[in-house]
Amino acid sequence: MFEPALRGPEQNRGGRMFGVIRQDGTILLRGTSQNFDLGDGVRSAATRTAVVRNVAGAVRFHLHFGGCARLSSNDLACWGDWVSPEGEIRPSARNQPANGAVVVPWMRGSTDECIGNAFVCGLFPGGRVRCAGANSQGETGAGVRSDEEPPTDVPIPAVATQLRCGGQHACVRTQDGAVYCWGSNANGEAGQPRSQEPVLRPTRVRWD
Repeated sequence: MFEPALRGPEQNRGGRMFGVIRQDGTILLRGTSQNFDLGDGVRSAATRTAVVRNVAGAVRFHLHFGGCARLSSNDLACWGDWVSPEGEIRPSARNQPANGAVVVPWMRGSTDECIGNAFVCGLFPGGRVRCAGANSQGETGAGVRSDEEPPTDVPIPAVATQLRCGGQHACVRTQDGAVYCWGSNANGEAGQPRSQEPVLRPTRVRWD
């Protein structure tokens, strides 16, 4: 089933699935799709193999109960029940999600990306970071807790050079080598002493 000349490094797993980029730039996934995870417009609890709809020229991808793919056009296309037909990243889209992958307009011009549980962050030229989507644990760095947030500039106090997301938190490395994180910190994942209270704004991780 996975024979059609797969490109080795572009493999990923997340949520309830795993997948690969094929040589023709399409993405093949296997898993369940209760939340339209497989990107083919089908909601199903059965384990299936599917090609993500509307994706061609993928160069990398991320999975987390849905997913996002960076395309050769440099656009970012995402799918799942947290993606609206207009490419908005918001959990409330589950009532009428996109039918396959759609380009996320506000991510145009970004150079890197990461996704968590129904949120997306992007790294832009000049070290600027923007996030959107689920925000119950402050995942978007907006400084507040809410069901969801539109694209928000994260107030990183230095030039960001690397970006990573967990399920409900995100971190950046800055030009001076410091690491700042925000979001859920129940297990210390935001780099602060464990607390049920999330870290709502980027806070420097102390390693001592």
